[in-house]
Amino acid sequence: MTSKTYQVKMIRKKKRKAHKDNRKADQKRIQRNEEVLAKLAEA
Repeated sequence: MTSKTYQVKMIRKKKRKAHKDNRKADQKRIQRNEEVLAKLAEA
């Protein structure tokens, strides 16, 4: 058995990685939305 401290550390590490991936996807989506809105505003 691994220690509780090690288990908690690994869980938190995995959560951070998942969060980072989601943030990157959100940033891309937001960027695309801004570009589309800018084009609509011009027309």
